[in-house]
Amino acid sequence: MYDVILSGKITGDAEYRLKFAQAVVKVKTVFPCANVWNPAALPDDREYRWYIRQCLRAIMDDAGPTCVLVLMKGWNRSPGAVAEWAVARCLGMPVVKLWEL
Repeated sequence: MYDVILSGKITGDAEYRLKFAQAVVKVKTVFPCANVWNPAALPDDREYRWYIRQCLRAIMDDAGPTCVLVLMKGWNRSPGAVAEWAVARCLGMPVVKLWEL
């Protein structure tokens, strides 16, 4: 079973919840038994730093051979997603692009 962490642009994207929900559906079609960590499901009343900590903690805690970071389109225009990508790469976590699944 895989643990999948979604990573993409949230700040400044009014449609982020829809995009992340669609990403969960796509991931579940490829990895039906995967546990999907969706940052768009976090509460929306916190400070930016809190969200970054949650996202990086998810990567740090789940890094391993069965955990995959899935990048969504536009991830490279998000400082948070770029940080997630960098940490995942440093930890040797597999990184894939959603549109290549």
